[in-house]
Amino acid sequence: LDAATGDILCRIDADTVVPPDWVATVRARFASQPSRINEIYGLSGSARFDTPGGRVIQTLVGICVLDIGFFASTWLMLRGHSTLYGSNMAITRRAWEAVRDIVTSDDSVHEDVDLSACMLVRQGTIHAFRLPRVCVSARSLHETPRKFLWRLRIWRYSTRRARRFATK
Repeated sequence: LDAATGDILCRIDADTVVPPDWVATVRARFASQPSRINEIYGLSGSARFDTPGGRVIQTLVGICVLDIGFFASTWLMLRGHSTLYGSNMAITRRAWEAVRDIVTSDDSVHEDVDLSACMLVRQGTIHAFRLPRVCVSARSLHETPRKFLWRLRIWRYSTRRARRFATK
């Protein structure tokens, strides 16, 4: 993010497919609330998984895994605050500059959750479900047991760090 040059920093993963109007939507969402630009640090959206069965099945899998799973559990972990989803997010340069000194580079912490918790510490607001749903690879749904256990471990570490931040 340090290398980015714009006022709005968009982030997706290498395998993310965004809708054609995604960038325009990001700009429009930030521009729609100019009086709150200093408090709105980030926008995030959900995804559908590139699975067999067509778009409806892909979206349902996304709703179950991300909307009901990731977003809801992280919302509870951050004590009622929204989180960023790294495959579909945008933050302001001001937000990055406010948190860059406190985000961790420790790979035992989930980076999306950590970035969100750091924004909470700096009194920033994240608006979830404000960006169009993107399409992401389903490879995370087919992980080995070892990789799944690794995800649970980093989630636990992230939870501890986020809770510590949420109480400040």
